[in-house]
Amino acid sequence: MAASSVRANCCWGAKPSSPRSASGPEGVVTRHVCANLAVEAIDADHARGVMYFLLYKHDHAAAGTDAGKPAPLGPPETLGEYHDEYLRTAEGWRIARRVAKGVFRRA
Repeated sequence: MAASSVRANCCWGAKPSSPRSASGPEGVVTRHVCANLAVEAIDADHARGVMYFLLYKHDHAAAGTDAGKPAPLGPPETLGEYHDEYLRTAEGWRIARRVAKGVFRRA
C-alpha cells in the first residue's frame, strides 16, 4: 500500500482533555477500544509501540435518539493502529508522539 493511501493523524506531547472534548460536538459520542499493545524498548528513557483500536461513534442529533440515554451499539466506524513513541519523564512514561492510521473504515 502506498503511503499516500493511508489515512493518518499525528500529534506530539500532551493535549488538554475534558469530558466535553472527549466526545466532540454536542450529542456525538465516541469511544476507542484499544487492544494488542506491543512495546519495544529503544533505551532506558525511550520506547515505541503499536496498538490496534476500534472506533465507535454515534451522533444522537443525526439519528434522532435521546442523548440522555446510552447510544445504540452499531458496528465500529474504523479499525486502526496507533503508532506511538514513549518518553520516560519525572512523572513516569508518557506518549511523546502518536500517529493514528485507519486500516478499515465502515462504508
